[in-house]
Formats: sequence, structure tokens, C-alpha cells
Amino acid sequence: MSISIPPYEEFYLRDSPYHLQQGDVLQAVPIITAPASNELILLRPSRDKLYRYPIPPNEPVQQYREKLVSDAFDEGRPEFTVVVAQRIPAVLMTPTCDLEKRDVWLFSPLKEVPEERADEIFSGRAVSLFPIYEIPEAGLPKLVVDVGDLRPVHRQAVAQDLRLKSMSPDAYNALGEMVVRAQARTWGYAPGELVPEDGHYRCAQDNKHFDLRAEAKPVELKKGEKFPECPNCKWSHKTPQWYRLTKLKKRS
Repeated sequence: MSISIPPYEEFYLRDSPYHLQQGDVLQAVPIITAPASNELILLRPSRDKLYRYPIPPNEPVQQYREKLVSDAFDEGRPEFTVVVAQRIPAVLMTPTCDLEKRDVWLFSPLKEVPEERADEIFSGRAVSLFPIYEIPEAGLPKLVVDVGDLRPVHRQAVAQDLRLKSMSPDAYNALGEMVVRAQARTWGYAPGELVPEDGHYRCAQDNKHFDLRAEAKPVELKKGEKFPECPNCKWSHKTPQWYRLTKLKKRS
């Protein structure tokens, strides 16, 4: 099933509304990522190392490894930490009706379009990749957002003048439709993945159709084996989604 993506000339509003809304494309959004480590680096006042939150603006700070601080995150307290930050273009994903209710908004960073999937993406056939047309005045080419890649950003870190474009109603309706489709899609294991436990498995794709090429029989698999191809998916050019069946429990 594909989603109808409006053409370029109908994708953006000519004039943005007074307030930010879902689907707005903003520049220089602060996207924060934790370091690729299971240990964080904490920032605490350098003179005493004692927990203090917030730290006064002019107070010198020192870095401390999390595992060397005995009271790190005690009782769920917040800490200042060293993180990786980028200011990059992103799309506002929080629904417009929720913006005034929330202090933290969700953004999806803009990414390069995978060249081999460009036709699929701009025709609305990708499961979770939503196309963003070029914005020449900002020097942005055609890009894409992964609607499953959502980053929290405090609303006070997002200024109104960061907005580049606002999507048209047809465009952000298509965006919302893709979010729903991507988040609600059936989960399952792909061919080649390792079977996590012994059991009977069936392809979720087989549950949706009646005109299958082969009978949709469960297959018995052992832990450590690789999930096979599904004959029906191979025939229909779909991606198999294997899930484990459970034994029916009869009511007494």
C-alpha cells in the first residue's frame, strides 16, 4: 500500500502560519545523542564534586566518570552529562494540537535520500521513510525523514525563526498516515535472522491474503536455526515477517 505524496508545487505552504505546527521543516535544531558507551561522563562543580542541580551559571565544572561517582543518579535525580550534539535540519513531528501541552517536542532529523530507493520513497511506497522536497533558498536538496527516528528537544531550544517551510495540509496528512502505518505495522523476524526459541512459526504476511500461491502452514523451527524464506512472500515480492505461534488454551 502506498501513501499519496503531494507533488512539489503542492507540498509546502506559500506562507507559514503564525505558530509552529507539525510538519514544519526547521534548520539548526539541536539534536542530542548519548555517547556510544555504557558509561556517561558527569559534570559537577569542580571544587567539591557534590551533587548540585542545576549548577549555577558561573560555577566551574569538572568531568567525572559515572562509575567513579558513588551517588550518580541516586533516587532518579537528573545529572548534567557530556553528550553528542548537532544543530541540523529536522522536521517537527509532535502533533500541532499537543505543542502547547508539552515542554518536550519530537523531531525527526533530515537525512540524505538513499539513491537506490528514491523512486520508492517519493512514490510513498516506503514503510517509514517520508520524502522532503528541496528548499533551494536554504540550500537543501531532496531529503528524507525516518518517521521512527524521533528525537526529544525542549521547546525553549526551538526558535520560531528557525523555520524554513511549513507543509501543506495534504503533505502533513500524508506524513501522519505514514507515522500511523510505520508504528502500527506487524512485527516479525526476517529471513536469515536466528530463531530465538524452539516453536511453531508463521509468516504474518500470509494472514492478510486469501489468494496465496502456497498453503500458509506453520513451520517448526529450532533455536539457533535461521528463519527461512516464505514461498508466498518470495512469489509476491514482499518481506517475510515470521512470528511465533502459541498453544491454544481452552476455556474451562
